[in-house]
Amino acid sequence: MKRNYIFKAQIEIAKKEIMKELSHRRREVPFLVWFFSIIGFYGARLFVLIFPEVNLIISEFHIHHFYYGVILIVLAGALALTFKGIRLARSSAILYGLGLGITFDEIGLFLTEGNYWADITYVIFYTFLALSLVLFFLWDFGTSSYGKNLRKKMRKYISKN
Repeated sequence: MKRNYIFKAQIEIAKKEIMKELSHRRREVPFLVWFFSIIGFYGARLFVLIFPEVNLIISEFHIHHFYYGVILIVLAGALALTFKGIRLARSSAILYGLGLGITFDEIGLFLTEGNYWADITYVIFYTFLALSLVLFFLWDFGTSSYGKNLRKKMRKYISKN
């Protein structure tokens, strides 16, 4: 029972820290892009699994959902450049993230010239997620007081050993 209580307390502390970080506008918009790129990627994959026969064909050309992703990215850019305000920033971040996810979903198809389920798609997408996570959320780590204290402790530890 005591372990369960400690675990719940740790989760609550983590939730508070995450919400504190996301309450800053600088962090909220990149988080929305990051999160909705995951939704877009797996949403596109799920759609293809559930409805494999659904395709948009115009004049004998198969329109891949890559183009839907590009359209969402363009719309997000137009919104962000034309209007101001936090609600529109959030909306454009959501559109941009969905567009990125849908676009990344088709990368394997284009790189392998036809294999939609190629492993390279997942490698590229997970690499994007990891790099964007570092850029969006850990960039300020080195200048934060927590980061400075951690570096001091690491230096002391290394110098002792």
